This record gives sequence, structure tokens and C-alpha cells, in this order.
Amino acid sequence: MAKENLKKYLKKYWLVLILILVILLRLPSLFEPFTYGDEGVYLTLGQAIRRGSILYRNIHDNKPPLLYLIAALAGSFSYFRLILFLWSLATIYFFKKLAELLFKQEKGVITATLTFTILTSIHTFEGNVANAENFLIGTSILGFYLLLSQKKAFWKFLLAGFFFSLSTLFKIPGAFDFLAALIVIFFLEKTTLRSALKSSISAHF
Repeated sequence: MAKENLKKYLKKYWLVLILILVILLRLPSLFEPFTYGDEGVYLTLGQAIRRGSILYRNIHDNKPPLLYLIAALAGSFSYFRLILFLWSLATIYFFKKLAELLFKQEKGVITATLTFTILTSIHTFEGNVANAENFLIGTSILGFYLLLSQKKAFWKFLLAGFFFSLSTLFKIPGAFDFLAALIVIFFLEKTTLRSALKSSISAHF
């Protein structure tokens, strides 16, 4: 009886347990010393922006602006990591929503989400570092989710494009996520997508 209750509990609250795991894995990163040089570059540009410098004129680096603007919003190393921490929780939630579209069985959803959580939260793959890749993965996931969702609508296509644009504003390779999404859509459901887009445009214009 206790075993059955445990299974029901795990089935119902497994995402909560995964998010708790994320907290345990990422919490030390809020207090660890500064070790990653690129974060210092991002914060330097961010602090210059806060002091009124114009990006790419008074101060510049080789990435698009969104990461530097977040660093400017953070203002300090701890707050920069805190923003990444909260961003990661949201990313995992939307990855779970995307996995539900890709896997028919809940076991597949749980396995994929747990694997993603661990790989994106450990030091081995720089999951604790506030770099562009750890931010853009969230916006790209949202873009894929909107494009693959069952109920196609014109606003979803526009919003998916917006999120892929944000990925590109974090780092240029984010544009290749959009290209990959188009290829996946073309091969998996090109007829459905074409008809949905056509009917959505006709309905709005």
C-alpha cells in the first residue's frame, strides 16, 4: 500500500522533485567565487551600460546585446547568477512541456526532463555559468514548443519567431535553432503547417 502511494506521489509531483534537484545543484553557484572569465567581460560591459556608456560605441564585445543588457540589469556577479538560476527553472518547465509533445508516454517525458536537468545544471557542461548558451536554450525551446504545438495559430508563428529572435540576440548561433525548427517542421508536418499557416493568415487578414 505504501509503495503504491509512493508511486502515485512520484507520478503527481515528479516535476516538483526535479525542480528541487535543480535548486540543490545550482544553489552553490550563487555563493561560489568568481572563476569564469567571460562572466567578468559580460559584467564589465553591463556595468559600463549602467554608467551611461553606449554599447558598441563606447564599449564593445563580440556578442549581440541581450546578454550584456541582462548583466547591466543584474549589476553584480551574485545577481547575474541568480537571474540564470531563475531562468533555468523556467527553461526546465518549458522543456517538460516540449517533451510532452514529443513523447507519448509519461515515462519518456520524465526521463528526457531529468536528463536535460542534470546535463544543464552540472559544472561539467558549464551549466552554472551565466553565458549566452544557457540563456538562449530557453528561448529556443519556447520557439520549438510553439511551432510543434497541436493547435496552430497565426499568433503562435509570430511568437515563435520572436523567441528565436531573442535566441539570436543572445548569440548568433541561435539563428541556426530557427533553421533547425524549419527543417523539422518541413519534414514532419509540412502539409499541416502549410494549411494551418494559410488558414491563420486568411482569418486575420
